[in-house]
Amino acid sequence: MRTVWTSTGLLFGVSVALAASFPAHAKDAGKADQSYAEKVWQVLERNGLTGTSARPGTPKPSKPPHGPAAAATVSKAKVGDHTAKVAVQHVYGEKGTSLDAIAKDPAKHLKAVNVMIKRKPGHDPAHGDWMWIAYDPKGKMKVPAGAKPVGATIEPCSDCHAQQKGQDYLYHRP
Repeated sequence: MRTVWTSTGLLFGVSVALAASFPAHAKDAGKADQSYAEKVWQVLERNGLTGTSARPGTPKPSKPPHGPAAAATVSKAKVGDHTAKVAVQHVYGEKGTSLDAIAKDPAKHLKAVNVMIKRKPGHDPAHGDWMWIAYDPKGKMKVPAGAKPVGATIEPCSDCHAQQKGQDYLYHRP
């Protein structure tokens, strides 16, 4: 009986520790955010904002952590029952890749697709209810080097964009 109690006590202790390490805040929802992020990619593909049919615009020089070149689009997308503002950034090239090379074959040089999507009010009021998601070119969620996932939101993305609070957290003006 003592072994069962010890195992149960250990399991309870681990559960309490895990619960304490994941705040009940909506942006830390984990699986729910991951599921939502998968739906976002599907919606963006259907709307021509990602995938082979995407026309993100002309890549322009960019600054770290966004690679040497990027093209951003701000639009609206309906995910479930919510129509959201969405900012999609296509990140191109490795260090030293020229804009001409990227322009000639953008698909070859696409490294990541970063997305900001405005969730329903109350999702993350501290960050304007935005959610940040990073994908590889095929739509698989990824965590950029040096970043920390919080649900599907990525820090320091949310922290850096907080500097643009007066522009609804966007660096790109629609």
